[in-house]
Amino acid sequence: MPIYRIAELNVQYTPVSSAIAELSEPYRIDDGAPVDIVADVSADDIKREYEYLPDSTEQTAEYTAIYRKLCTKILDFNGFLFHSSTVVLDGEAYAFTALSGTGKSTHTRLWLEKFGQRAFIINDDKPIVRYVNGEYRIYGTPWSGKNNLNKNTYAPLKAVCFLHRGKENTITEKTSSDALTPLLSQVYRPHDETYTLKFLDELDRFLKTMKFYDLYCNISLQAAEVAYNGMK
Repeated sequence: MPIYRIAELNVQYTPVSSAIAELSEPYRIDDGAPVDIVADVSADDIKREYEYLPDSTEQTAEYTAIYRKLCTKILDFNGFLFHSSTVVLDGEAYAFTALSGTGKSTHTRLWLEKFGQRAFIINDDKPIVRYVNGEYRIYGTPWSGKNNLNKNTYAPLKAVCFLHRGKENTITEKTSSDALTPLLSQVYRPHDETYTLKFLDELDRFLKTMKFYDLYCNISLQAAEVAYNGMK
């Protein structure tokens, strides 16, 4: 069975569709490597995703089923899925999160335009965060939204920014208590009781460790400059 190197872990699953196989290929490693997580899905798993989201495409239903298993079991390795568009600048990552349609991808593209080759998008929609060796790292994954922007690498996560549309560009630091509610809406929460307890422990550490910010911004290059200067 195929094995993929995702978030510094060896993940085994067999793509059903050619589309998922193609997305996963840059992460594929030697099939004989030891396996950390098994995330294989069945036809019933995919069918269940259709029941959750009847308008899903076959590809979306399949990768959601795989990702649901992966992002539950990755809690065994101090990890979780974080819905965000994450840009890396000078080796440090900045994750921008908000409800879909707010403009996360638009904003991180401004960083690429502003900072050029110093910056890249590690994942535009569904990165994984893990606590490794005393720091939070954020990882590219094969699944990164409609723009399919991701890199099979990681960077230390410097800050999390909650993005809001605004006429002016302003950034302020946010307390961990104020960050809890909006953060909960942007991370994957498992249904299994045991993994729910693991998730809550990990979330507690993340809130105590990470820096959080609110950014109100327009779509000018100044928005990227203000965001970076506020968080660096």
